[in-house]
Amino acid sequence: MSIDFTLIFYSIGIPFIYLLLLYGFSQKNLLEKGDLIRAVFLGFISTIFTTYSYAAFPVEWFELDMFDKYFKQVAVREELSKFFAFLILVNFSIKRKLKPLALMYLCGIVGFGFGVQENMIYYHRYGIDTLFSRNFTSLLAHTIFGMFTGYWFALGKAKLKEINLDSLAKYQPYFYTGIGLLSSIAFHGLWNYNLGSSGWAAESIMYLMMVMGFLIIGIYNNNLKNIK
Repeated sequence: MSIDFTLIFYSIGIPFIYLLLLYGFSQKNLLEKGDLIRAVFLGFISTIFTTYSYAAFPVEWFELDMFDKYFKQVAVREELSKFFAFLILVNFSIKRKLKPLALMYLCGIVGFGFGVQENMIYYHRYGIDTLFSRNFTSLLAHTIFGMFTGYWFALGKAKLKEINLDSLAKYQPYFYTGIGLLSSIAFHGLWNYNLGSSGWAAESIMYLMMVMGFLIIGIYNNNLKNIK
């Protein structure tokens, strides 16, 4: 039996390079190597949460058109699953205090782990060419979706330090988190809806969405980098 080095590189090597780049370009002392490993692992676990959501609430219970399928089913289930895994990460797996920017990155890396695991599912269905292409599209998209949620979660945490905990403003972080989840669900749903409905224009729109996503993440990064 021969070893398929191409499969190993596509499934592990390329994602590993992404993690190295993220770690290398992040602020000094922002993240530890163990943080990345934990976040990716919980991203894997989040796919299990998604699977159980389909078992608990079967698609057959709902009458779905294409919009409902991509926005109200796929995007909602997957983003909530990733966020639940992220909460486990920052509340139970990583004990030290994290900077807001680290929270955004870690939420994105949980999405990254989800994407790595999902890539293998698509590999078994459609083959190695799909695995290769998804490393440069869907894998990065899941990371962007996660960072959208992570940014608003982190911003809510930062705002919590500035408010009177005896006032209604103490609920403000939940509001920020809600914005984050809605933004990631909306962008995720639009991503899938485009691929399912835009025909010949789908690929161009997909790349445009990736550029927009990275630009937004750049703005989010600048907003959080000086917040302690």
